[in-house]
Amino acid sequence: MWINDVFFYTVGNLKGIAEHYESLYTDAHTASLFLVAERKADFDRALDNIGRGKWKGLENSNFGAYKYLGRQQQIIIADILGISNRRLEGIGFFDTRKLRSKAYTKMAAKLNGEKI
Repeated sequence: MWINDVFFYTVGNLKGIAEHYESLYTDAHTASLFLVAERKADFDRALDNIGRGKWKGLENSNFGAYKYLGRQQQIIIADILGISNRRLEGIGFFDTRKLRSKAYTKMAAKLNGEKI
């Protein structure tokens, strides 16, 4: 969302990036490739800053490979990988909607320069 020529991230922006994370570069038009790279870098930086572990980007499509990361980081990675709430609950995640909402809100706040 643009306000006075400044871009502010919203939860919706971040959810869109997560949903298309693996195909962002292949789906981008050449004219907007720089913008896509900038948004993805921001997303990665925010995801790295909301948990205890170091997010290095999507290196593995196996969700279990990210168990060293914090729960909020993992819930976002689950969105990237398309893992359902039902499956998450089956492996010990509870109140997934609230956890996901909190994680995206913290990411947006971090990117928009707000204290978290």
